[in-house]
Amino acid sequence: IISSSTIMDQVLLSETDNNKTLADLYLDASGMRNGWGWQGKLKSFSFSLQPKDAEAQKLQDTALLVIREKLRKNDLVVDKTTKKGSIYGVSVESSDDVFAKLFTERLVQATGDMYINIKTRNITDNIRKLEKRADSLEQLFGARSIKTFSEQILNANEAFKSNLANVEIGQRNKSVIFELYSEVMKNLEISRMMLMNQTPVIQILDKPQDPMVDIRPGFIKTILAAALAG
Repeated sequence: IISSSTIMDQVLLSETDNNKTLADLYLDASGMRNGWGWQGKLKSFSFSLQPKDAEAQKLQDTALLVIREKLRKNDLVVDKTTKKGSIYGVSVESSDDVFAKLFTERLVQATGDMYINIKTRNITDNIRKLEKRADSLEQLFGARSIKTFSEQILNANEAFKSNLANVEIGQRNKSVIFELYSEVMKNLEISRMMLMNQTPVIQILDKPQDPMVDIRPGFIKTILAAALAG
């Protein structure tokens, strides 16, 4: 799920505090705006703006695809820290520490949300249907109670003896509705307990901390390596 196109695109198109998307930060940090093959199309381009026409939409989709594939191939690392456990590590390399931190945090959060949704979708939908049915029965029971009560008042007059049958039918209908409501509420509570038991628990053990880890080689090491290579 972590490296799926749906999750990565959702995170890349999320905005930062300065109204830029993470994809825009990547364009700036990677030098992709001035990259060969784009013919300067990305110099003033922004993912935060809605495409004006089909050509702009095509450019946005293409740029997003390239960013996603570059991240998958070169910068995003997802590994399982233990063979038998369920602890995963997610790391992102970038020359922009803001992008690396936000992208990692949001990627993990979006993955957790989707995983929980997949695991609990059927039960959640069932709970929603039961809640709607319970509300309808509750309203119907209230309406039936008001009607039966009004008929009982009319029956205080001997002239309305013929309404006794309606009162009896109303009482029976109330009992049936109440039994149905009780059964729905019981099923609703059972479904809620199942949801609690089957909802996965995702715990974040470590988060990116400032300052970020700089893995670039030092200046002296770079000079020595270049001299040795020469």
